[in-house]
Amino acid sequence: PSKKAQKKAAAPKEKRTIRPCIIPLCAHPYSKVDTMISCCACNKNAHPTCAKLSPERADAARMKRDWRCPRCTKCCVCEDDSDDKARMAACDGCRKFYHLSCATPTLKSVPRGQWFCSGCVEKQEQAHAEEEVERAEQAAQAAQTVQIVHPHKRARTEDPEAPAAHRRNTRAPPTAQQDMFQRAVERAQHAQDSPAEPRQRVVLGTWEMEAWCRSPYPKDFASFPLIFICEFCLQYVKSADTLTRHMAKPHSTHPPHPLGKEIYRNGNLSLWEVDGNREKLYCQNLCLLSKLFLDHKTLHVDVQPFLFYVLTEWDEYGAHIVGYFSKEKQSVLENNLSCILTLPPYQRRGFGRLLIDFSYLLTRREGKVGSPEKPLSDLGLLSFRDYWGDVILRRLAALPGDTVSIRDLSMQTAISAHDIISTLQALGLIKYWRGKHVILPSKPAVRKHIEIDERALHWAPGETSGERSS
Repeated sequence: PSKKAQKKAAAPKEKRTIRPCIIPLCAHPYSKVDTMISCCACNKNAHPTCAKLSPERADAARMKRDWRCPRCTKCCVCEDDSDDKARMAACDGCRKFYHLSCATPTLKSVPRGQWFCSGCVEKQEQAHAEEEVERAEQAAQAAQTVQIVHPHKRARTEDPEAPAAHRRNTRAPPTAQQDMFQRAVERAQHAQDSPAEPRQRVVLGTWEMEAWCRSPYPKDFASFPLIFICEFCLQYVKSADTLTRHMAKPHSTHPPHPLGKEIYRNGNLSLWEVDGNREKLYCQNLCLLSKLFLDHKTLHVDVQPFLFYVLTEWDEYGAHIVGYFSKEKQSVLENNLSCILTLPPYQRRGFGRLLIDFSYLLTRREGKVGSPEKPLSDLGLLSFRDYWGDVILRRLAALPGDTVSIRDLSMQTAISAHDIISTLQALGLIKYWRGKHVILPSKPAVRKHIEIDERALHWAPGETSGERSS
C-alpha cells in the first residue's frame, strides 16, 4: 500500500461530537453538544435559542431532561400527541405545550404574541403581590410616627427597662474615626499596589501628591515618575517645563478658574456648576484626576449625562480646585450625588462635609428627597454617616413636640427615609419598646464646620451651566 494509505489507516478515527440542530431554519446547525439541549424522547439536540428557551429554562432542561423537541411534543395536561402540533399553544414562561381545549381557560385559537399558562400567571401574580406588600411596608415604615425621649423629658415610669436617653453615646471618639479613615486609605492603597508598576505621583499647582490608585491616563504617561496637571483646566503634561509653558499661555478665563458657571461665592470659596455635555474635556480630565484617589470609580469617558460641582479656593492667582461632586442630570433612583472627592491636601478640614451639604441644599431647592449613589466607598460611608447623624440630631433637638414622622423628618432634611432609619440604627438611637418605636436622641456634639450661606447660592432648579463665567 502507498504511504498515503498507510497514514490514513494508522490515524485514529476521531469521534464526532458535533451534532446538527433539529430546529428548522437554524442559522448555525452545528455546534458543540454541551451548548445544546437534548430531547428526552428522541435524544436529538437543539440550540436553546432556536427552541426559544431562556438560559434558566435551558439549564433546567439539561438537569431534569424534561424538554421535548417539536417532533416529540405532547400536551403536558393529557400527555397526548395525536393532535396537530400546529394547533397547540406554547407557554412563553415554562415552554410547555397545551391543547387548545386543555389550556386554562380554554383557547379558541393559537395565541399570537406572548401567552402564559395558568401556572406561570399565578407565579407572576404572587411575585407582584409580594412586591406590593414590600412597597407598602416601606411606605408604612417611612410614614410611621415615633416617640422622642429627651434626656430632660424622661418617661415617667417605674419600669427599670425604660429607655434611658442620657446613657447613649451616639458618636465614636475622634480617635476611632481617625482609625477608620486610616484603614480605608490603607485598603485603597493595598488594593491598587502592583509590584510591576510603581505607584503614580501627581503635581497639581504647588502640591505634589502620591496617588492611592492607578488612573487610566495614556500609556506613554506610565513611564514618567510624575504627572503634571494644570490646576485650572486640569490638562495633564509630562514635564515641569511643559507645564510652565502651558501656564504662561493665557487661559480661556481670567482670572483662571474652572470652566462653567459660578453658582456660589462666600469669602474665598466658590462652587462652579460644569455641564459634562458642554465641557466634555474638562470633565474627563477631572474624572481621571479623581480616579487617582478613588478605587471604586470607573467613569471617565461618558460624562455627558452628568453635572459636576467643583469647589475652589480663591487667592491672587485664581481659583484653586479643592474637590468636587457629581450627579446625574436625570436620575431614575433620585440620587443627588454620584461621586465625591476632596483632594488630599484639603482633607480633614471640613470640605468633604461642605460638598455633601451643598448636594442636599440643591436637593431641597428642588423640593425633593435624595440619596447618594450606592454602594458607597469606605471613606464615603464614613463622611455621609457623620453628616446624616449630625443633621438628624440637630433636627430632633429643635422639634417642639415629642413625636415625629420619619417621612416629615425626611422632607425637612432632604435625606431619604432609608438613610435616616439606617443612621439611627447605626448610632443606636432607635428602639422598639412597648409596641412602638422610640428615638433616644442625645445632645449633638458641638463641632466647628464650614457653614453655607444660602443667600449666596444663585441657582434654581432646571437651570443649566449656561455660558462660561469670566
